[in-house]
Amino acid sequence: MNKWKKALSAGMSAALLASLFTVIAASTALATTSVTSVGTFGRGTTSTGTATFTFTETAVNSFANAIDATALTVTIMPKAPVTGTVAFVGTPVVTAPGSLGASATVVDNVLTIKITGADNGTQEQISVSGLKIKASVDASLGAIVATLGGNQAAAVTAATATATGILQAAITGAGAQTVQVNVTSTCGFDDSTANTANFSDTSDARTVTDDFDAGPGGQGATGIVNVAFGANAATHAIGTTVIQSVPACPGATTTLSSPGTVGDVVIQETGVPTNIFPGEQNQGAQSTSIRELTLGYVPVGTLTFTLSATGVQFSSSPAVADNDAGMTLGSSFCNVSSDRSSCSVSVTHVSTGLATITLSGINLDVASTVPSGTVVNVVVTSSPAINVKITANTIANVGRIVVGTAAQPVIFINFNDQSTGMITLTESAAGFFQAGTGANNRITLCLTTGEAFTRAPFAVITAGDLKLLTGLVGGTSVLGTLNTVGGNNCAYWTVYSASTVISTIEIRGSDSAGVVLPTGALNGPRLSVPSNLSPGTTQMSVTSGDGGTILATLGLVSNATRAFKSDVIVAAVSQPVIPAGATGAAAGDITITETLNGQFKPGQVVCIQIQPRTASTGPQDTWFDAGGGGPTSKLPVITTNAASGLLVSSVAVGGTQDSGCAGGISDNRAVASFSVTQQSFGGTMGVITISNLHYATNADAPDGNVLVRVFTKSVPAGVFFSTFISNARIGSTVAGTAATRLGVTQVGAFTTSTKVAGLHKYVTYRFDFGVGAAGAHVDIWGATKNGNDWTAFTKITTRVANASGVVYYYIRQGAATWKSYRAMWAGGGVWTPSRQARWR
Repeated sequence: MNKWKKALSAGMSAALLASLFTVIAASTALATTSVTSVGTFGRGTTSTGTATFTFTETAVNSFANAIDATALTVTIMPKAPVTGTVAFVGTPVVTAPGSLGASATVVDNVLTIKITGADNGTQEQISVSGLKIKASVDASLGAIVATLGGNQAAAVTAATATATGILQAAITGAGAQTVQVNVTSTCGFDDSTANTANFSDTSDARTVTDDFDAGPGGQGATGIVNVAFGANAATHAIGTTVIQSVPACPGATTTLSSPGTVGDVVIQETGVPTNIFPGEQNQGAQSTSIRELTLGYVPVGTLTFTLSATGVQFSSSPAVADNDAGMTLGSSFCNVSSDRSSCSVSVTHVSTGLATITLSGINLDVASTVPSGTVVNVVVTSSPAINVKITANTIANVGRIVVGTAAQPVIFINFNDQSTGMITLTESAAGFFQAGTGANNRITLCLTTGEAFTRAPFAVITAGDLKLLTGLVGGTSVLGTLNTVGGNNCAYWTVYSASTVISTIEIRGSDSAGVVLPTGALNGPRLSVPSNLSPGTTQMSVTSGDGGTILATLGLVSNATRAFKSDVIVAAVSQPVIPAGATGAAAGDITITETLNGQFKPGQVVCIQIQPRTASTGPQDTWFDAGGGGPTSKLPVITTNAASGLLVSSVAVGGTQDSGCAGGISDNRAVASFSVTQQSFGGTMGVITISNLHYATNADAPDGNVLVRVFTKSVPAGVFFSTFISNARIGSTVAGTAATRLGVTQVGAFTTSTKVAGLHKYVTYRFDFGVGAAGAHVDIWGATKNGNDWTAFTKITTRVANASGVVYYYIRQGAATWKSYRAMWAGGGVWTPSRQARWR
């Protein structure tokens, strides 16, 4: 049986046979070219080996002695039928005599060799090395096809090419026959050569007896032409491919030996890595999986998952599962090795659908000696071996990979383009951020507390050699790109090259012209703060990612504190004393004052709540006395300073304005509310005055302050506030008492008579306000007698009343004088009588 029959008996297809014809013909013709292959490498990866292409003149004067920018070209393609792409990677290294002045460039899948002259008395050779090949993840499996072209391709070949065509009519017998052939090659069939034609269905070498001389160089034409074949044994059906080695025609290209083979791979993928910490055990890590691109690629054998980090071990056996009913795994758990650095599972049947095998439920023990910044990867191997294309295989990061610090200035709610603290990010270990398409090729800052970058901030490398992408090159001061991740406003930078020493990154803002700010504690990103945020810290997540997807949260950093620029001021104008059991007792007025225009907005509801107190008959012992329902003279009156433009509705008592104002208050009679109808403007601050307030109290209501909460229920872009004030005090209106005694003492009889003391001797004053004043601040006021007249009383000092509501004040004088002292309990609205003393 000859070689063609052997090939067919082994089940080789006609297309494969035709490919074999081409390779045989090319290898025969290219005695003056050679190719060193990169070897086999996986889809979606770049070869580790390099290819070398060597071209030798067929004669001493084959190269033209002239400048030729495209003297030789090598074009690579995936194996037919073509899917995906292959491309050269690297810088070509040219070895050639100086007479050629040869150089080479690569663009994607084309290698181009330029020469500037030639020595036509010497045979010359060009060798190009140092090139790797990468394949897309969907590239055709099999030997890569390399085609030689260029203006001087004939100088390094045996001046032959291949004619290829498809029979348009059957060859019906063993005799000679002329049939139409669709010639698809550059060069047509040739009757002047001794090379026979052959067929893809079965070997049947036949001479070409007539090509009808219509093509270039005396060859037959291309397209659908007549070709006369000599006699031989077999018949051939319509559609059979026929080939012939022919003299090279102008524009002919030649197939070189394959420079590499694209093998299959599984794709390894991992979610967002977790943060784990030295010295802790049973710490959860991210799952990882491998995904087939071809049915049955993962062979029967053993899969092993190995941890990359020294000092990090599996806590227990992780779960392992596949999604393909046809694949069979030997266990649902990955068996941990004795040193706990790896685990393995057997594959007992290959997949019948594209399988994904997932390792999950991973828990890790981390030794205390593992440095922060350590990256924990899972490396997947198989026996028999498979190729693994790693999209992401990091399952955890030890410690805080990036440490962020910043100053903490105050920024104001409802203000924009504000300075914040400059953020300093320091790598815990060099090389964490990587260039390319891996898991850590981006540095991202995301505002997680509701603010927004006014404009993109800059990242400035101030230590180390990390480079960030700016345009097509690497830089150390790069403007970020704004985007949104998970609803948060973010800025990111792409890594150009990883650091080899620990690097420091400053995140700075820019001025109004877009120029980066200099280093400085308060030169951080410029932020805009919407009105709906509450006071608190501004927080940003520092993350790494790929293409905008967050792949690892590396920590949080705060660089500002939000606050209202100026609060609304709520005050009680006075605090009259009202007795327990009163009805219609007048309370003090309440004022609410803006400190900035527009702090009140139309539609904003303001609530007034009389707070529950310690009571005998119920939790609420004080409430508004509005006269029992309809309009009466006891309803609160509300006014504004009209010059400001601020206008409000009337006050409604009983929660009817907005029932939400009664939250936490069991009795609606203790609730009043009103709404803003127009905001202030023109620079005059709005003032709201609530007057004509009348309270009713239970008969057994205890003495003490009536607390009133004034707050905003709804804030349509206005300022939120909540303030407690006291505009009344339940108790006796009788004044406190005042008495004196010579010396420094708190015992003995205190009387109201004028005391006469020697110079530098003490007089003790005792002021008593009753137990209702216990713990209260009491002001001491004094006056001096000049001749027969007394000066006005002025505040001298403040004391805190004891548990009985009593204050003691010790005073002495170094010169002859008269003094009079009295005390004021502002919280109770009560003065004591004044008492006099004389020093002589």
